[in-house]
Amino acid sequence: MTILPVYVSGYTRQNGKGIYSYLFDTDTGLLTNQQLVANSEAPSFITIHRESGQLIAVNETNEYQGRQGTGYVSAYARDPSSGALQLLNTQSSEGADPCYVTVVRDYCLVSNYTGGSVVAFPLSHDGLKPASSVMDLGKSGIQATQARPDRQEAPHAHAVDVDPIEQALAIVMDLGSDRAIVIPYHHGELKQPLQSFKFPDGAGPRHMVFAPNMRSFCYVLGELDNKVYMLELNLRNDDDQRFHLIQQISALPPDVVSSSDMLGAEIKITPNGKFLYATIRGHDSISAFYIDDRNGKLTLIDNQSTRGQHPRYFVIDPTGHYLLLANQFSNNIVTFKIDQDSGKLSHIQTIDHPEATCIQFWL
Repeated sequence: MTILPVYVSGYTRQNGKGIYSYLFDTDTGLLTNQQLVANSEAPSFITIHRESGQLIAVNETNEYQGRQGTGYVSAYARDPSSGALQLLNTQSSEGADPCYVTVVRDYCLVSNYTGGSVVAFPLSHDGLKPASSVMDLGKSGIQATQARPDRQEAPHAHAVDVDPIEQALAIVMDLGSDRAIVIPYHHGELKQPLQSFKFPDGAGPRHMVFAPNMRSFCYVLGELDNKVYMLELNLRNDDDQRFHLIQQISALPPDVVSSSDMLGAEIKITPNGKFLYATIRGHDSISAFYIDDRNGKLTLIDNQSTRGQHPRYFVIDPTGHYLLLANQFSNNIVTFKIDQDSGKLSHIQTIDHPEATCIQFWL
């Protein structure tokens, strides 16, 4: 039996208090021992920096220490024996409503949704240092498409990751401009010039994931059109297009027509690279896809209820046998077992949890 620590964060608009911890049994798939380990304001996304023993959270607000138009980022030290978190420090996110954070060696990259910017922060054992680089997408010439005027009136940086091969490119999902924006990156510095891949108007790219065993293949979930886009990354700088479209496929079943009240949320791949999953809020379902190991293309396997409302986030455990899903509006976390042959999901457990929006294993 292996027991893994799990951390869950979310909004604090109703009953949520901040960041919680659990213990996860990899034999049974059960989550137990819920504890509030950090009171925190709207920590909508968290990540782990194992080297320094820290958890990093973005606090999705538009005010920080009296300063309007910015949220903030928090660094917590983890007690290795108890799993408790101690706040080390906070820094302005340099933009409103930070919604995503990823760690790259000794830096973290943050995307500000309303602020339309990407920011790099150095990390030390004492927490976060002030921002080392800020890239404002609007000021860098990125324009919103206005395809969905209520959502695409300005650039909205929904996620930022780095290429998994050289870690020399920061890749931003900009919901407002319908673009994957590629930014040269080196040791905490975000550089010009920007390159981008243009999705169809109204796609609203939200999150992305690279295939673990075919690392030039990237899969992007459109929040607004509920489609999965398979792209191939070109690392050579001899082409205006860093990404090339290979496939696009609906994340919904064939008999379901996408509508404005359905919103793509999360996308992940199993560690063995065999299956991809995507959640759709409003339809409140999760779709499973088989990934062809010859060409990376997707085939829909299954779609089923997430057993709750607004499936904002999910994570796959390190063994690849379980999927833990956060239903934000119904205030629960659902665990599914992944069939290793078919990729289909079977229900294991449902537990109450307030306003969950992110789940991370401490690895």
